[in-house]
Amino acid sequence: ACFDAHNTISMVVCFHVFLMYLIHPYINKLIHSFNQQEYKTFLITIFIYWCIIPTLTNSSFAGSSLISFICLYSLAGYFRLYCEDFGSKKFILYGILFIMINFVSVVVFDWLVLRISYLNKYIFYFLGMMRPFTILGTLCLLLGFRKLDIHSKIINILGFATFGVYLIHDNNLVRPFLWKKLFMNASYQNSQYLIIYSIFVIIIIYISCTLIELLRSKIFKILSGNKLS
Repeated sequence: ACFDAHNTISMVVCFHVFLMYLIHPYINKLIHSFNQQEYKTFLITIFIYWCIIPTLTNSSFAGSSLISFICLYSLAGYFRLYCEDFGSKKFILYGILFIMINFVSVVVFDWLVLRISYLNKYIFYFLGMMRPFTILGTLCLLLGFRKLDIHSKIINILGFATFGVYLIHDNNLVRPFLWKKLFMNASYQNSQYLIIYSIFVIIIIYISCTLIELLRSKIFKILSGNKLS
């Protein structure tokens, strides 16, 4: 049932990504019609309504991944139009800070649950897609890496393969095989080796999927070249 729910969520997110791709020209027309003050008011409004209020009240207000994409797209658009002087390293540091705050919130709630069991359902409360630190952290990392010029061949190769790694390990056919049959993660949930095992599994999956993606890219490049010739 858990995997069925995850599959449904993944399909919805993919559909929203496709829909975002279709409607983004119209969003561009909307945000380019604003002056800077109107743009600020627009951002403050959507941030309060779809982020701050749901966080304080634990109500979604019919939120979805599409709404999240529109909010992030609009926020990034503002920084692109009006904040070109911001240094990329500053954004990366802010992004890491917001992400660390999210993880610290999990540790704090986990500690509080030992004393107040009622808080058990709030352990991952601030890790939601439309939570303030999630949005701010995502935005800062996006802006930080947007202008980052990296000359490392290894990093560029890994970056090239990253999207393929995501598609390979998180699709509906591979995911159940990896987590339920091959690595059997659930059997380690009460083990003292959980953290070490989790790190090991993540590294193995990342390396394997990276090699598969690079091999796929090479094969497709060869086939494409042969076809053209």
